[in-house]
Amino acid sequence: MKNRVLLIFLAVVLVVSMVAFAACKAEEEPPVVEEEEPPVVEEEEEPPVVEEVWEWPDKMSTLSMGPTGSAYGATVAWTAEMQKDTGMTIRIVSVENQRERYRYMKQGLFTLTPERFPDDLIRAQTEGFAYRDGGPWQQRIVWPCGVLSSGYVVRGDSDINTPYDLKGKTIGFLVWDPAKKSMISLLAWGNVSEDEVNWVPAAGIKATQTLILSGKADVVFAFPNNPVWFEAEAAPNGIKWLELNSKTDPEAAARYLEVRPGYVFGPCAAGVPSALGKWLITSVASYLTQAETDSELIYHMVKWLDENHDKYKDAHAYAPTMTLEYLMTLAEIDFIPLHDGAVKYLEEKGLWTAAHEARRQQNINLLTKWVEAYQNAIDVADEKGLTIDPENEEWVKLWMDYSASLGYPPFQYFLGLD
Repeated sequence: MKNRVLLIFLAVVLVVSMVAFAACKAEEEPPVVEEEEPPVVEEEEEPPVVEEVWEWPDKMSTLSMGPTGSAYGATVAWTAEMQKDTGMTIRIVSVENQRERYRYMKQGLFTLTPERFPDDLIRAQTEGFAYRDGGPWQQRIVWPCGVLSSGYVVRGDSDINTPYDLKGKTIGFLVWDPAKKSMISLLAWGNVSEDEVNWVPAAGIKATQTLILSGKADVVFAFPNNPVWFEAEAAPNGIKWLELNSKTDPEAAARYLEVRPGYVFGPCAAGVPSALGKWLITSVASYLTQAETDSELIYHMVKWLDENHDKYKDAHAYAPTMTLEYLMTLAEIDFIPLHDGAVKYLEEKGLWTAAHEARRQQNINLLTKWVEAYQNAIDVADEKGLTIDPENEEWVKLWMDYSASLGYPPFQYFLGLD
């Protein structure tokens, strides 16, 4: 009996112990909490990329010499195609007087001009150009107008065969070159002084043709690509060109460049048959604009002119050389800087280098100095009550003396890349 009671007691103790142990275990282990699924956050869709579409302006204006000038025809060649592609109306205005063309461009009345103005004209050191609205301004190159030749033409039956034959002859000069630099440089080649010849003015290119064919002038400055000289070549007496071979006569070439620096000499590759192969003056012409002209407009113009060259390359004698290659040539030899828009396109093409930009900035800085100098001289003249007019000798002397005292190098010093 005692044993049974003992067994029952032990069984109760065991059950109680197990229950107590289970309760303690339950307190030690925290309850398992099921983790809730994080809410699904929908990603915001990125707005579609809208490609910016360039909108060409409704109209654009260019300023050129008259229709008898080769640059006028070259401009018609590409603007006709650009109008079709862009919907722009491109107006070409012709003005024969170079001083007026220069003044209109400085005032920003036209977008661009197919004209590389001489350096002495830019500095207002050419006779007849030192006006208040003349002088230096921030010019920029847009695109090449072509590789062109220029030179000196005489009638086919003339006894003039070289520049050394000009003594006692009658020299025709264009009225928009009042300093006669283009003709005085020719006389320098031939060692002939200004007072050893006779002078007759010509109002324009057509007038120079008339002077030659009529015998009223013995020699004039001319462009062999110009239509008037094709006409003259077909005339009964025809025409011929004076050769300027700098290889066979380097001393004469040096005398020429002292008067009219910044040019080179080489065989003529395009123009009237009588000029082909003759050594004339050669240069890369360019379209100019103001530095302030909208960079995006110039960028898109340069892009179009490059990508659409096939559309106009056969439309004019200059057009085959209106290429990106010659734009790079201008960047490396011309003292007029390229426009920001042109540089942007060259950068995209991988053609623009640090050396190109350093050279461009060098020329921008020099041009800026001349712009500031001219305005300073005008301010001084105004204080003195001087009339700003090239006919006023006192004003002209003030500007010449002041500019000479600055010691700025001529623009031609900035040729080539270091």
